[in-house]
Amino acid sequence: MSLLLLLAYLQLRRRRARERLAAKGELRAAYDSLETRIAARTQELQARVDELHRTEHTLRATQDDLVQAGKLAVLGQMAASITHEINQPLAALRALNDNARVYLERGMQADAEGNLEAIDQLTQR
Repeated sequence: MSLLLLLAYLQLRRRRARERLAAKGELRAAYDSLETRIAARTQELQARVDELHRTEHTLRATQDDLVQAGKLAVLGQMAASITHEINQPLAALRALNDNARVYLERGMQADAEGNLEAIDQLTQR
């Protein structure tokens, strides 16, 4: 009977050892699978971070371009305003001068002198 008990005990120990070994193998496989999934997810996240960095860089470059375009637009508006402010009095002077010539051709001395006086006043500002 002791021999039977000893054999049963040894068989039980072997079965438990096999079960522990199988459980250890399953645990190792689960660990390896998890490690593989973590590595893949880390790689996906890194790719997403890289993509976001590129997008951010593109956005900043676009913003810089827009700022420059805005500055150029303001400069263009200023140039147009300055040109208008210069050309408007010049056009008035030209009109007064042309009229003074016509007045002189027609013998209208007083009117021509009035225009020349207006030209004189405009140029003294």
